[in-house]
Amino acid sequence: MKEITTNLAAGEDQHFYVVGNYFRILEGGGDVRVRFPNLNINSVLQVGIGVQLERFHEVILSSESNQKIIFAAAVGRIDDSRLTGVISTTQKGGASYSQP
Repeated sequence: MKEITTNLAAGEDQHFYVVGNYFRILEGGGDVRVRFPNLNINSVLQVGIGVQLERFHEVILSSESNQKIIFAAAVGRIDDSRLTGVISTTQKGGASYSQP
């Protein structure tokens, strides 16, 4: 996995020559236009969205606003280990608490 941090200037393309078949925006301030020229893909992704693709070797990023982003490109999948849902805990003495 290759993790890259960059500052996108509004309306300007940034080219990255990375090889992979999985792409994910890890952090950012808004939507990002992502293009994979060799795959003819041109899409807008939100932070946290990952996509499994055919092999790519170039990514072009742009944004409608100035923002700092962190993205990852990998061969294989990048999983997110954050938990979601209801967590229940029990303390000694039988008291319990549930947080949504």
